[in-house]
Amino acid sequence: MSEVNYIRHLNAVLRKFAKDDRIAVSHRSLYLAFFELWNQKHFPRNLMVNSQQVMGLAKIRSRTTYHKLVRELKHWGYLQYHPSSSPKIGSVVNMFRFDTLPDQKLNWE
Repeated sequence: MSEVNYIRHLNAVLRKFAKDDRIAVSHRSLYLAFFELWNQKHFPRNLMVNSQQVMGLAKIRSRTTYHKLVRELKHWGYLQYHPSSSPKIGSVVNMFRFDTLPDQKLNWE
């Protein structure tokens, strides 16, 4: 995967969230937890995650809530999620790229 621009990606996804009336603070928190792990692992194509770790980062206590939010983020096109049937093997997350737009021009006038 080509190098992800951290700031461009983060700014683009936050703008996308702002325009999406379906996104709640819990969706943002979960997405940012995935994004943090993705960044820590240097933006791999396939991100292996442990749901307990992600829930802790996102401050989500309920597994039901976690799975609901993941399903919605997947359905709305923010990421792909492939759950693992084994507790010893993490689930796979594929983060969609939002940093691919050309540089935004600043108007200093």
